[in-house]
Amino acid sequence: MEGFKLDWPTLFPDQPAGAVWQSGWCADHLSFMNIELKEKILKLDQHGFSTNEIVEATGCTRDSVLYVTSKEYRTKNHSAKCRRVKEGMIELKNLAGGKCSICGYDRCLYALDFHHLDPDKKDKAVCNLLSSKSFKAAAAESKRCVLLCSNCHRELHDGLITLKNGVKYFKG
Repeated sequence: MEGFKLDWPTLFPDQPAGAVWQSGWCADHLSFMNIELKEKILKLDQHGFSTNEIVEATGCTRDSVLYVTSKEYRTKNHSAKCRRVKEGMIELKNLAGGKCSICGYDRCLYALDFHHLDPDKKDKAVCNLLSSKSFKAAAAESKRCVLLCSNCHRELHDGLITLKNGVKYFKG
Protein backbone atom coordinates (compact mmCIF):
# COMPACT_ATOMS: atom_id res chain seq x y z
CA MET A 1 0.00 0.00 0.00
CA GLU A 2 1.78 3.07 -1.16
CA GLY A 3 1.18 6.25 0.73
CA PHE A 4 -0.28 4.40 3.70
CA LYS A 5 0.59 6.31 6.87
CA LEU A 6 -1.12 6.33 10.22
CA ASP A 7 -1.00 9.40 12.42
CA TRP A 8 -0.45 7.44 15.64
CA PRO A 9 0.00 10.42 18.02
CA THR A 10 -3.34 11.88 16.95
CA LEU A 11 -5.22 8.56 17.10
CA PHE A 12 -3.57 7.28 20.30
CA PRO A 13 -2.28 10.24 22.33
CA ASP A 14 -1.79 8.10 25.45
CA GLN A 15 0.82 5.86 23.73
CA PRO A 16 4.53 6.70 23.93
CA ALA A 17 6.27 7.74 20.73
CA GLY A 18 7.61 4.77 18.78
CA ALA A 19 5.37 2.26 20.59
CA VAL A 20 5.40 -1.22 19.12
CA TRP A 21 1.91 -1.92 17.79
CA GLN A 22 2.22 -5.69 17.82
CA SER A 23 2.22 -5.64 21.63
CA GLY A 24 -1.02 -7.59 21.77
CA TRP A 25 -1.79 -10.82 19.99
CA CYS A 26 -4.64 -11.83 17.72
CA ALA A 27 -6.81 -14.88 17.68
CA ASP A 28 -9.77 -16.03 15.68
CA HIS A 29 -12.05 -15.39 18.60
CA LEU A 30 -12.74 -12.01 20.22
CA SER A 31 -12.60 -13.27 23.81
CA PHE A 32 -8.98 -14.42 23.41
CA MET A 33 -7.75 -11.11 22.02
CA ASN A 34 -5.84 -8.56 24.07
CA ILE A 35 -8.26 -5.81 25.25
CA GLU A 36 -5.91 -2.99 24.22
CA LEU A 37 -5.65 -4.48 20.76
CA LYS A 38 -9.44 -4.68 20.41
CA GLU A 39 -9.69 -1.01 21.36
CA LYS A 40 -7.01 -0.07 18.80
CA ILE A 41 -8.79 -2.00 16.07
CA LEU A 42 -12.13 -0.38 16.92
CA LYS A 43 -10.59 3.09 17.04
CA LEU A 44 -8.92 2.61 13.64
CA ASP A 45 -12.24 1.35 12.25
CA GLN A 46 -14.08 4.37 13.67
CA HIS A 47 -11.54 6.67 11.99
CA GLY A 48 -12.40 5.13 8.62
CA PHE A 49 -9.40 2.89 8.03
CA SER A 50 -10.02 -0.10 5.78
CA THR A 51 -9.77 -3.67 7.02
CA ASN A 52 -6.52 -4.16 5.09
CA GLU A 53 -5.01 -1.01 6.61
CA ILE A 54 -5.97 -2.20 10.11
CA VAL A 55 -4.46 -5.64 9.39
CA GLU A 56 -1.21 -4.00 8.28
CA ALA A 57 -1.12 -1.59 11.22
CA THR A 58 -1.86 -4.15 13.96
CA GLY A 59 -0.35 -7.35 12.58
CA CYS A 60 -3.65 -9.19 13.12
CA THR A 61 -5.24 -11.59 10.70
CA ARG A 62 -8.05 -10.35 8.48
CA ASP A 63 -10.45 -12.69 10.31
CA SER A 64 -9.52 -11.18 13.68
CA VAL A 65 -10.08 -7.62 12.44
CA LEU A 66 -13.41 -8.53 10.86
CA TYR A 67 -14.45 -10.33 14.04
CA VAL A 68 -13.87 -7.16 16.07
CA THR A 69 -15.38 -4.70 13.58
CA SER A 70 -18.31 -6.61 12.04
CA LYS A 71 -21.28 -7.90 14.01
CA GLU A 72 -22.48 -9.73 10.88
CA TYR A 73 -19.12 -11.54 10.61
CA ARG A 74 -19.25 -12.52 14.33
CA THR A 75 -22.82 -13.83 13.99
CA LYS A 76 -22.02 -15.87 10.88
CA ASN A 77 -18.89 -17.41 12.38
CA HIS A 78 -20.52 -18.04 15.76
CA SER A 79 -23.39 -19.92 14.09
CA ALA A 80 -20.99 -22.07 12.06
CA LYS A 81 -18.89 -22.81 15.13
CA CYS A 82 -21.95 -23.76 17.20
CA ARG A 83 -23.09 -26.09 14.43
CA ARG A 84 -19.65 -27.76 14.28
CA VAL A 85 -19.58 -28.25 18.06
CA LYS A 86 -23.13 -29.64 18.08
CA GLU A 87 -22.37 -32.09 15.26
CA GLY A 88 -19.08 -33.08 16.91
CA MET A 89 -20.81 -33.79 20.24
CA ILE A 90 -23.39 -36.00 18.52
CA GLU A 91 -20.62 -37.95 16.76
CA LEU A 92 -18.62 -38.36 19.99
CA LYS A 93 -21.70 -39.51 21.91
CA ASN A 94 -22.44 -42.09 19.22
CA LEU A 95 -18.81 -43.27 19.35
CA ALA A 96 -19.16 -43.63 23.14
CA GLY A 97 -22.12 -45.97 22.73
CA GLY A 98 -24.99 -43.50 22.42
CA LYS A 99 -26.59 -44.47 25.73
CA CYS A 100 -26.23 -43.94 29.46
CA SER A 101 -23.63 -46.28 30.94
CA ILE A 102 -25.73 -46.68 34.08
CA CYS A 103 -29.38 -46.95 33.10
CA GLY A 104 -29.19 -47.41 29.32
CA TYR A 105 -31.22 -44.29 28.44
CA ASP A 106 -30.87 -43.60 24.71
CA ARG A 107 -33.88 -41.57 23.56
CA CYS A 108 -32.14 -38.20 23.21
CA LEU A 109 -28.42 -37.66 22.63
CA TYR A 110 -28.71 -34.09 23.94
CA ALA A 111 -29.69 -35.53 27.36
CA LEU A 112 -26.38 -37.42 27.61
CA ASP A 113 -23.30 -35.97 29.34
CA PHE A 114 -19.65 -36.92 29.44
CA HIS A 115 -18.59 -37.56 33.04
CA HIS A 116 -14.86 -37.61 33.75
CA LEU A 117 -13.86 -40.77 35.59
CA ASP A 118 -10.80 -39.05 37.09
CA PRO A 119 -11.37 -35.30 37.57
CA ASP A 120 -7.63 -34.79 38.22
CA LYS A 121 -6.86 -35.88 34.64
CA LYS A 122 -9.52 -33.62 33.12
CA ASP A 123 -8.11 -31.26 30.50
CA LYS A 124 -11.34 -29.43 29.67
CA ALA A 125 -14.96 -30.27 29.07
CA VAL A 126 -15.34 -32.25 25.85
CA CYS A 127 -17.52 -29.57 24.20
CA ASN A 128 -14.96 -26.87 25.10
CA LEU A 129 -12.23 -28.86 23.38
CA LEU A 130 -14.41 -29.17 20.28
CA SER A 131 -14.86 -25.43 20.35
CA SER A 132 -11.29 -24.36 21.10
CA LYS A 133 -9.06 -27.17 19.82
CA SER A 134 -10.03 -30.05 17.54
CA PHE A 135 -12.22 -33.10 17.16
CA LYS A 136 -9.17 -35.28 17.80
CA ALA A 137 -8.47 -33.54 21.15
CA ALA A 138 -12.13 -33.82 22.16
CA ALA A 139 -12.20 -37.52 21.19
CA ALA A 140 -9.11 -38.19 23.31
CA GLU A 141 -10.73 -36.42 26.27
CA SER A 142 -14.02 -38.32 25.78
CA LYS A 143 -12.12 -41.59 26.21
CA ARG A 144 -11.38 -40.53 29.79
CA CYS A 145 -15.11 -40.18 30.40
CA VAL A 146 -18.22 -42.28 30.77
CA LEU A 147 -21.46 -41.33 29.01
CA LEU A 148 -24.33 -40.69 31.45
CA CYS A 149 -27.89 -39.43 31.08
CA SER A 150 -28.53 -36.13 32.83
CA ASN A 151 -30.47 -37.81 35.68
CA CYS A 152 -27.77 -40.37 36.47
CA HIS A 153 -25.09 -37.69 36.12
CA ARG A 154 -26.85 -35.43 38.65
CA GLU A 155 -27.45 -38.33 41.04
CA LEU A 156 -23.78 -39.30 40.77
CA HIS A 157 -22.62 -35.77 41.62
CA ASP A 158 -25.16 -35.53 44.44
CA GLY A 159 -23.81 -38.75 45.97
CA LEU A 160 -27.03 -40.75 45.55
CA ILE A 161 -25.19 -43.33 43.43
CA THR A 162 -21.57 -44.25 42.84
CA LEU A 163 -19.91 -45.63 39.76
CA LYS A 164 -17.34 -48.42 39.95
CA ASN A 165 -16.18 -50.13 36.76
CA GLY A 166 -19.30 -48.94 34.96
CA VAL A 167 -21.60 -50.53 37.56
CA LYS A 168 -24.11 -48.43 39.49
CA TYR A 169 -24.11 -48.72 43.29
CA PHE A 170 -26.76 -47.06 45.43
CA LYS A 171 -25.72 -45.23 48.56
CA GLY A 172 -27.70 -45.37 51.75
